[in-house]
Amino acid sequence: MQQQSSSTPLFHPNRGHIIRFEPEHATEGFYLILNTGQAGCLPNNTYIVGQHHIKALKEAKIPFQSIKKSDLSPKIG
Repeated sequence: MQQQSSSTPLFHPNRGHIIRFEPEHATEGFYLILNTGQAGCLPNNTYIVGQHHIKALKEAKIPFQSIKKSDLSPKIG
């Protein structure tokens, strides 16, 4: 197992998938993420999640939008 760098958080935009929920799906999506494992939270219903979160969201038919790192605020990347 590779050692984690102490300067880079586990859920950094360079790792995982960046997704966003529309307001009408934000509560349901957040609840699923919360109960599916660790994730990173960003502003505006945006999260950094693992593949297991993506799979769970698709199985639950909770819509989300994939976000490119380049579309994030420069302060977050």
